[in-house]
Amino acid sequence: MANRHGPTVTWSILLATAQVAEATEELRKHTERLLCVELERRNMIHVIATIELVPGMREAYLAVFRKLIADVRAEKGCLEYGPAIDSHTDLSNQAKVGPDKVVVVEKWKDIAALKAHSVAPHMQAYRVNVKDYVLGVHLLVLDPAE
Repeated sequence: MANRHGPTVTWSILLATAQVAEATEELRKHTERLLCVELERRNMIHVIATIELVPGMREAYLAVFRKLIADVRAEKGCLEYGPAIDSHTDLSNQAKVGPDKVVVVEKWKDIAALKAHSVAPHMQAYRVNVKDYVLGVHLLVLDPAE
């Protein structure tokens, strides 16, 4: 059956079909990426570690801790890792941890990544290096509640 509109219309239809197929494939890939991100978010682990230090030793502790950060952030499954101290604000409802504590804020892909982190060689060395500065550790391991 001949195309009564000529070859231009036939090529336009073929081009439009190819564009729809390409757009459909891009949409499929995007949807797949979103699903993967959602699954990872559901398995994600939040960690809040409050490190109680020998009075006056916070800067010495942080000097050792800062050398550790790059190694931890390079670990498989580490999404966020860093020390935090009190922020100086004028917020009346702000609770403070005080001058002899450091809060480590962490996010891990899943509990397996957190467990691997806890036994990593650089973490074992870190614990030896800070043992004279640390009085105790209070650890919160939390799931997202969304």
